[in-house]
Amino acid sequence: MASNVFAVMCLASWFRRQRPHVVATNSITNPAGAYAARAAGVPHIWFINEFGDLDHGYRFALGLARTLRVVDRLSARVVTCSRALARRVGEQITAGKVEVAYYAVTTGLNRPLVNAPGKPGAPRVLILGRQHPGKGQTDAIAAIARLRERGCMATLRIAGEGQGSYGRELERRCAGLDDGAVTILQRVDDAVAEIDACDVLLLCSRCEAFGRVVVEAMKRGRPVVVTGAGGAQELVVDSGGGLLYPPGDDAALADAIARLARDPAEARRLGEAGRAWAARQCTLPGYAGAFLGTVRRARG
Repeated sequence: MASNVFAVMCLASWFRRQRPHVVATNSITNPAGAYAARAAGVPHIWFINEFGDLDHGYRFALGLARTLRVVDRLSARVVTCSRALARRVGEQITAGKVEVAYYAVTTGLNRPLVNAPGKPGAPRVLILGRQHPGKGQTDAIAAIARLRERGCMATLRIAGEGQGSYGRELERRCAGLDDGAVTILQRVDDAVAEIDACDVLLLCSRCEAFGRVVVEAMKRGRPVVVTGAGGAQELVVDSGGGLLYPPGDDAALADAIARLARDPAEARRLGEAGRAWAARQCTLPGYAGAFLGTVRRARG
């Protein structure tokens, strides 16, 4: 608290000297920039990019509802990265103040497209993201086990930094599977190359505010299977680029993967639909236009 008070004083002084038209901050956990903007008499835009409690387990010192009311009081506009997040914060923020702007997902994606490996009866499945209980990697491992019991020789790559005991739990879950059924990588140098080497990408998170990796996979023409929760599900619903399954339901996840493996034409159709949608919706010009529009509205 003391360091934040000092930060507010320093920032407010700097804002008065610089005289910006607008101040924008993008951390739901630290209000220093917003308080400094208020002290300097500058309009403030608050970017909220996460649920906080549902996705990262944050605990709000003032409680979530009171925190969002502070966001409302200090901000001319509030921008979220999905409609799901907008609905959540809109419960406490003035009607009409909340806007949605999808991220510009572009890094490393301008290379030529490659065809999916597409080996019959043996889909290559990928899940990208840090190893954390909220990311649901255990769903993916259980689904692969089910598929192998059915005779579908699916393989799974889990790529992401390990987080304490959960990484060991994932290894334990793989113990009864055939060698090569699941590969766990702590780090990858080229995430896009990993996507290109898969037939289907999974996002098994219990509640993701957006789901950047889903858009990355779409832009590479890969179908996705995503939990029907949080902001990621709207990417699938709006684009028609994949399938949904209930969070934690590994049997339904296995069925979705098997469906794509049985019908390569359907998998390609979903991949193309997702690619066309993402190429329209998640671009740098689109995000820049949304940002600048918000700035104009914040200035009144």
